[in-house]
Amino acid sequence: MQDYGLKDELNWGKKVLESKEELAQYWYTYSKMIHEQWKHFWSIATPLEPKNAIELIDHGCGQGLATCLLFDHYGEKIGRYIQKLTLIDASSQALNAAEKIVKLYLQRFDQTATINIVNQTIDNIEPSKVVSNDDMHKLHLFSNILDMNTWNHTEYFQSLLRIGEKQTYFCVSPYRDFDGGESRFRDIRSLFTSTCINEGHKITNNDLSIFSFRENKDAISLDMQISNS
Repeated sequence: MQDYGLKDELNWGKKVLESKEELAQYWYTYSKMIHEQWKHFWSIATPLEPKNAIELIDHGCGQGLATCLLFDHYGEKIGRYIQKLTLIDASSQALNAAEKIVKLYLQRFDQTATINIVNQTIDNIEPSKVVSNDDMHKLHLFSNILDMNTWNHTEYFQSLLRIGEKQTYFCVSPYRDFDGGESRFRDIRSLFTSTCINEGHKITNNDLSIFSFRENKDAISLDMQISNS
C-alpha cells in the first residue's frame, strides 16, 4: 500500500534506503517503471550472444532489480555463463535483499557464481578493486543511477574502461535535460568513443537512445560494447 509520507522521504529514489519499509516503498513506487524502461530497452538493444564466462557488475544495484530483469529477459542463455556477480550499493539493507534474490536466480540456472557484495557509494569505489582484471567478459548495468549527479561519472567510467578486454555497458534512466540528466549520458558516450579510438579498442556498439515507455514517460539509454579481439 502506498505511504505518501514515506514515498516523499525517498527523494525521488535518491535516498540511501535504511529500513525494510523503505525497501518496500521503493519497490512499490518504482519497480513497475523500471521494468517498463528495461523491457523497451531490450527491444532496441543489440542482443547478447554469450559464448564464454561473464562477470556481471550491477552499479548502484538497489534491490537487484536490473539484474533480475536481465535474467528474466535472457534466462539460461546468459545465466549459465555468469561466473562472478558484483552488487554495488550504499544501502546494506538493499544489498541484503539483492543478494538473496540473485542467489535464487543462480540456483535456477544451476550456476554457482561468486557473488561479491560492495557496500559503498560509487564515488568511494576504485573499480580495479571490485572488477577482475582478466579476459572474462564484463557486463555492466547502470539502472536509474547514471543520470544522478551525486558522483563523478567521467572518472568512474575512465577507470572502468581500463579493465578487461571485452566490455558491455547497459545504462537506462528516466530522461531529462537538466539536473545531471541527458548531459551525463552524452559525456559517457563521448568518453567511450575517444578512449576506444585512443587505445585501439574495437567499438562494436555505441548507441544512445531516447524513448517513450509509457504515456508522458521518457527514458534515456546507452548500449555500449567494446572488444580488443
